[in-house]
Amino acid sequence: MLKYPAPLRRRAVPGLIAALLIAPPVALANEASALAELKAIRAMTAHADTEAARRIAMVRLSLPPDASPLLRRELENIEARVTGCAAPGAMNAAAALAAAAAAQGTPGAPSEVRAVGKPALGVPAFGTTPARAPGLHGAQPGGSRAAATMPRAQRLRLLATTLAAVAAAALAGAAFIMYRRSQDKSERLAQLDRVLNDQARRDPLTRLQNRRAFVDKMADRAESMPLNRTATDCISLINIDHFRLVNDRLGHDVGDAVLAEIGRRLHKVVRDSDMLVRWGGEEFLVFSPDAHPQQMRKMLERVMGAVGSTPVQVDGHSIPVTISVGLAHLPFAGIPEFTFDWQKVVSLADKALHLAKQQGRNRAVAVAGLSGDHDAAMAALETDFGRAIEQGMVETISVPGPSGAQVKQLHPA
Repeated sequence: MLKYPAPLRRRAVPGLIAALLIAPPVALANEASALAELKAIRAMTAHADTEAARRIAMVRLSLPPDASPLLRRELENIEARVTGCAAPGAMNAAAALAAAAAAQGTPGAPSEVRAVGKPALGVPAFGTTPARAPGLHGAQPGGSRAAATMPRAQRLRLLATTLAAVAAAALAGAAFIMYRRSQDKSERLAQLDRVLNDQARRDPLTRLQNRRAFVDKMADRAESMPLNRTATDCISLINIDHFRLVNDRLGHDVGDAVLAEIGRRLHKVVRDSDMLVRWGGEEFLVFSPDAHPQQMRKMLERVMGAVGSTPVQVDGHSIPVTISVGLAHLPFAGIPEFTFDWQKVVSLADKALHLAKQQGRNRAVAVAGLSGDHDAAMAALETDFGRAIEQGMVETISVPGPSGAQVKQLHPA
């Protein structure tokens, strides 16, 4: 399986670390900006109170001698409210203006400065009044420019740190997205690899497993087989009788259809645990695990009956088809597999198949074992299979096919 998560994890780690390092400075910058803003608001409030006290003192200086009692009472009420909320600097400025008015003898001016103490009942004390929003009472005087510059600098620093945090988070998110995409791509590649692997081990015409799949099966079997195993496996080679006549007389398209149909019929009658393989051309192979040769007689009868009992119908042609089968078991005759392996057993089954064809086709020949001296029998078996059978060194079992099958219908006269 192909995987690519490791490089992308290395790309995601710097972004995550940057986000973790930038988050605390961002929080501190927010707190510092808020504190600076509150200080600016407090400075603006003190300046406004000072300005109000100065203007009240100016109004008192310019008050005419014949001012009405209503105007004087309103002035006193406003002065009481402002002096109750004003900062010490504002109250000192108001007292200085009042002293100057008394020294000049301004009519209507009080002869002594009003003492500043606790505000009257109902008048809020300094610090409890709502903060004045800047810009609600006209343009700010020149003294408040420094206070207004501090929040702007803090806002710029806050903006810079926020942008850095957002960039780090975006980088981490992009790395995570790339990591997820790589995982999806790895999964798709793994799925594609499984599909291609399955296609490489299947015959495209019959959709049965091919020779490569059987070789891999034997390799896995050799690795996982226990040393004290006593069960036997059977290998059967199947060949379609006179299949060349089908191709020559009816065409290769009809021949391919016949092969596909024979593959379907064989697949229906073999066991679920058996492995059905298209061995090549018109030959098939059946690997039957844990099956004794004496028990395979019924399987051979079932296979030959499924193929030869009913003609194959292709494009209006009714084609009678029979098969010949050769069978051998693994391990063979008690000989260890490292001496007589599965390749030799397949070769032995092929010899039994040719014997079945020599005996008239539409039949199966199973090699049951050896008799007499095993060394002499094995030597005769490898040199001349037919002679070894005639001399009684090799035991075989012959199983005829369906009796009603027309073996030579397509055979030339």
